[in-house]
Formats: sequence, C-alpha cells, structure tokens
Amino acid sequence: TLHGVARNGEADFLQPGSRLGWRLRRKYDGTGVKAAASYSCGSSPLAAAFMIGEAGLLFAPHNGRGEITKTFWEGEQNICCYTPPENAGKPMCSSSPGFPVSIGVFKGDWIAAAKLYRTWATNQVWCAKGKKAHRKDGMKKFYEIALWHRIWSDAEGAEKDLKMIRARLPNLNVGIHWYGWHNSIFDFNYPEYFPAKKRVPKVMARAEKSGYLVMPYMNARLWDMNSVSYRAFAHKGVCRKEDGSPYVELYGYDRHQQATMCPAVPFWRDAIFDFVSRAITEVGANMVYLDMMGISKAQPCFAAGHPHPAGGGTWWHDGYTEVISALRAKHPGIPFTTEGCCERWLHIVDGFLVAVPLPDDVKPFYTAVYSDYATYFGTPLNRNADISGFRAYQAQNYVWGLQPGW
Repeated sequence: TLHGVARNGEADFLQPGSRLGWRLRRKYDGTGVKAAASYSCGSSPLAAAFMIGEAGLLFAPHNGRGEITKTFWEGEQNICCYTPPENAGKPMCSSSPGFPVSIGVFKGDWIAAAKLYRTWATNQVWCAKGKKAHRKDGMKKFYEIALWHRIWSDAEGAEKDLKMIRARLPNLNVGIHWYGWHNSIFDFNYPEYFPAKKRVPKVMARAEKSGYLVMPYMNARLWDMNSVSYRAFAHKGVCRKEDGSPYVELYGYDRHQQATMCPAVPFWRDAIFDFVSRAITEVGANMVYLDMMGISKAQPCFAAGHPHPAGGGTWWHDGYTEVISALRAKHPGIPFTTEGCCERWLHIVDGFLVAVPLPDDVKPFYTAVYSDYATYFGTPLNRNADISGFRAYQAQNYVWGLQPGW
C-alpha cells in the first residue's frame, strides 16, 4: 500500500479501467471516481500511475500467475493491491498478494509509464508465443482484418449483409461477428445455443467460400437461471458468495437472471468445449467469440464441493486456460476472441473487442504495451455522430492500434 502519493488535486492519475486500460484523471482529487477496480484476472490492468509534470510514479503489481486481484484507490491519494484470501476460513490464510508489487519512477507522460510496464509484461507467459509478425500459427488473415461488420439477424438477414459487403467492399478483408444465429433470444437460455437457426450452416459456408472470417456469438460466463438445465444440474457449478448464495447478473430487456459459472468446475468447462466445438464442426464457424470472459470480473468463490480453494487463488484463470487450450489443440488455426483488452488471456485469445465508444479521457494502455502481441478491434460510435466527429474518432482509434468497424 502507498499512502499519500500526492496532495489532492496536485497530480494526474492514470486510473485502471476496462476500456483500453487507463483513464487519465487530470488533477485528481479523489472525487467522481469509484474507489476500486473489480476483482480481475486481467480485464483491467492492475498497474496505475501518478504524474506531476514529467515526473511520474508507476504502481505495478507483477501478477504473473493470474491470481484474483484488484488495485484499490481512494480519495487521499492512497493506492494498494488486494487479493482475496486463498483457502479463506482456514488457519494461516493470507490476503497479501502472492507476487511482488513494483514501484518505479519515470520521466514523461502516460506513454512512458506504459512502456516502463511493458519491460516486465512482455516477458511473462502470456507473451511466450512471441510477436504476431514472427508467428507461424496461420492467423495472418485474422491479424490483417481491415474492417469489422456486425450481423444481428437470422440466415436471411445475414445473406443480405454478405451480399452488400461483397458488392461495396469486394477487395477488403472483412471480419464478421454474427449475433442471432442460434435459436434462443439474445441473453436468454445460455448456454443452450443449438440447434442453430435454419440455413445458418449454409450461409456460414458461403461466407467462408467468399473469403470471410465469421464468428458466432457465444457466452463463456453465464447460465440462464430460468432454464431447465440450470434447475436440474447447472446450479451446482455456480460461483457462490460466502453466505452460499449465487452470484447473479441481470441482462436483457427484462433484466433476466443469469448465474456466474465457476471455471474450475469440470462440467462447465466441458459445456464450453462442447458448444464451441459444435459451432465449428456443425455450424461451420472459422472464428470463435466468447463473450465476457475477458472483460468481466473474476468472482471469489466459496461453493462447497468445487475443486478449488475457497476465495481467491489462480483457479479462475487456470480453468479458462485449460478449456481454451484444449479447444485450440482440437481446432488449430481457429482465431479465438473475447470482449475487453485483458492482458492475462493473451496466450489463449487472439483478439479483443472494444464494444462501446470510448470516453474522452481513455488512454490506450493495452495497445501501447501489447499491440505487436495481440489484436484489438472495434471502433463503434453512436449512429447520430456527425461525419467529421466519426472520421476523427476512427482515425484516432486506428492510430491507437484498433482494427476499425463493428
């Protein structure tokens, strides 16, 4: 923990955030900012920094093993790193991080801070595959997508979109993200996606023949609590709070109840393996999107009978790593993507979606650190934006290292 790094209103604060990594809070006085990032395995950087002019201080937890962790800050310029106890409730358990926290100085702006962090980060296991330009993994077409298009319809609507793309952008490498391919309504009945809607596999095959990479939407985090399968068996695999109640998240137009699943539970990993494999083999997907895995918080789990220590630890990251690694081994050459710009998934995920417009104070920490190791995509903007603002926004995000579109 660092206490009183600067006087209130004196320093600029680079606050950890889930959209590209940092938000620049000018003359930070502790107001108007939430007190802490959520528990994370990489969705928000743990690193933060303070700057007065060109004098900077970087606070950088070196969480190389992927412990459930968060960086905590508060109004009096205090900042600390916190991990929930592993084996909570047992003698001698500790809430202290099982990794070092580096505190270093730098000269310059937020870019200098990001580059200082990069000297450690690119030597971690998640960068072990090396830079994209030197890999022989068959992902070149994915790395060089020039524009992203989102489809939100059935097979008939998708065919119309593909026809439009072929006519207007005949020579462009377009990546396609397909929502609406499965028989359930969006944010309902997860993870019961099959069978796919009528004619979806045929449209997938035509898209691939036309040279497009197409990824169907799937969710790697949630199980619909109103489904028969949840009541029958899936409730046993839910992340649970200390009082035994499940972590519940609300989505959809009616704030539909979804349970947060525990990635340490074998049958949840089996379910992910099954629906992803079926999307590839039955539906014909040549790219895979797993929503929420990257951007959403890790939940300390206290469920009795789950194969992990109660509370914190590395099991959240380890569970997802196991299943995605198995999928990659079975389906080599298939790009995997998720939402968010999380660092801890770089060795198992190829692309990271930025799904919402960026606030004005965002700084691209993640692309400054990892742009030659990972692919970031998505530059959505409100449809009512004027054309000059649209062009400026797209240009900025292109310079920042984002594949445009979506």
